[in-house]
Amino acid sequence: MNTLWKMAVGILIFLSASVVSAQETEGAWKVRKPLPGGTYFAGSAEWYQEIAERIREARILADSLLGETSLPPYELYVADNNAQFDSLVQGLFPHWGAAVAIPQLNRIVLKSPALKATGKTMATLAAHEYAHLLNHALTDGAAPRWLDEGLAMYFAVEWSYRDFVSVSLASARGNMLPLGEIEKLNSFSESQAQVAYAESYLAVSHLFQYYGADGMRETLRALKNGAGIDSALNAAFGLDEKGFENEVFADIRENHTLLGILMGSTLFWGALALLVIIGFVRARLHRKKRYLKWDEDERLHSTDFDYGDPDNPEKIEDEDRPWE
Repeated sequence: MNTLWKMAVGILIFLSASVVSAQETEGAWKVRKPLPGGTYFAGSAEWYQEIAERIREARILADSLLGETSLPPYELYVADNNAQFDSLVQGLFPHWGAAVAIPQLNRIVLKSPALKATGKTMATLAAHEYAHLLNHALTDGAAPRWLDEGLAMYFAVEWSYRDFVSVSLASARGNMLPLGEIEKLNSFSESQAQVAYAESYLAVSHLFQYYGADGMRETLRALKNGAGIDSALNAAFGLDEKGFENEVFADIRENHTLLGILMGSTLFWGALALLVIIGFVRARLHRKKRYLKWDEDERLHSTDFDYGDPDNPEKIEDEDRPWE
């Protein structure tokens, strides 16, 4: 059923997006520049250099782990307004999204920062979406959503403290999302989507860390050859999706905790530094008060006495002799 749904969506995307005429594609964008394997279209060259570099880095990392992948030429657009974005994606993606890859059209569409502030750089968004094109080529679009998103984040080197906090809080509250549920990502709220992305990254990271790149390649090949995710994982690792999920969630519960959130917080370390400074200042003031007290005691109990002539202790100095 999922396969049929994906095919239907793919056909719809292709038909609806094809209304972007050749004139719009070629003439509505002031800047057109080459990218690694593709072309950059935008109203400004402001982000071009960093996008090109990050896509190159993502491709090098993907090739080193999964082998070289043949990818058709693609187009990357930076939309400066909602009309541009909607004309390229036809409203088929959630409003909270800042970027999208459409493998059926070999197209990437990014919202400019003026249109969508995400906290992520344009280069990171571009590398993530480029990785989606790679993933589609590796599996013919058969990868489950958690694997697709996790690989995209992994190749874009996208993990952040925000991801750590999201998945740690979800774990503490018992709100972890089953990996199979991430298939519904486009219908999630933004906060749910944040948890889904974080889980996806950690699942892929777990695969690479504990089973290696060979196991990942075997899984992707099996998916491309028509195996379901349970069969693909079982062939590579001897686990079905649920068994793998249990491993990943156990790892999350152990390594992503509320204490970890606190220890990783800039506010925590800033507060700790402030406490150290306050303690230091208080100690200095206390020491200064103690020194002042000693000075006062010494003044009131002076030991600067005149004991006379030490060689003639009974002799009275002239200045101390009574008047005669």
